Amino acid sequence: MRWSALPLLLIAAQALAQRAPVDLAKERLAYLGMDKADLGQLRITDDYTDPRTGIRHTWMRQQHLGVDIFNSEVAIHTRPTGEVVHLTHRLVKNLEGKSRIASPALSPETALRIVLGVAGVTASGSLVPRRSLVPNRWEFSSSDPDAAKPFAELVWLAVDGHLRLAWNVNHLLPDGSHWWNVRIDAMNGKELERNDWVASCGHVEHDHPMEGPMPMPAAPNDLRVLPLPVESPKDR
Repeated sequence: MRWSALPLLLIAAQALAQRAPVDLAKERLAYLGMDKADLGQLRITDDYTDPRTGIRHTWMRQQHLGVDIFNSEVAIHTRPTGEVVHLTHRLVKNLEGKSRIASPALSPETALRIVLGVAGVTASGSLVPRRSLVPNRWEFSSSDPDAAKPFAELVWLAVDGHLRLAWNVNHLLPDGSHWWNVRIDAMNGKELERNDWVASCGHVEHDHPMEGPMPMPAAPNDLRVLPLPVESPKDR
């Protein structure tokens, strides 16, 4: 009896194409030497397919205890067949040896007041946080309906080989001169670092232990520009 291996090959190709980008990324990163324990929690922040090239672009953020690690990223670009075109990453290693407590001592309201106080801005009235669609992020109403809403997001910040639980507080000054993105310690309110979305980066303490190059488009001219403060199309 004659038989063909073609159906089996088609089934294998279909199975590869249907694999989730997270699974493909974990498999490739493990092959590159990353510990599987460090890849246990990858949260998709953006996922879309370019209609011109058919290439699927997926961005993920590394998490620890369900909280994002600030500035971490995995970007994987795949063809419709499931073939990986390109993969880049900035990941923190040895998460099992990092902090095991993800409960902040400061509330998001307190974090915002601390940061506003440093900027010389007085919060008028009570600050009422509202859960954002972004995990562990709270948004606050603004007196100007057209102005950007301040927010505080609970994150892990890599500092000197350790992870520190922090609030990433984002606010635009009333005169528009600075759009601060400030990380403060979620336990004691100490400022750890900051960057300005209007001007250049400034900081108190700065540490960048992340690994890997910045993710780049997998096809020529394949780039989407998003307005600040949007980090991902899903944040809009």
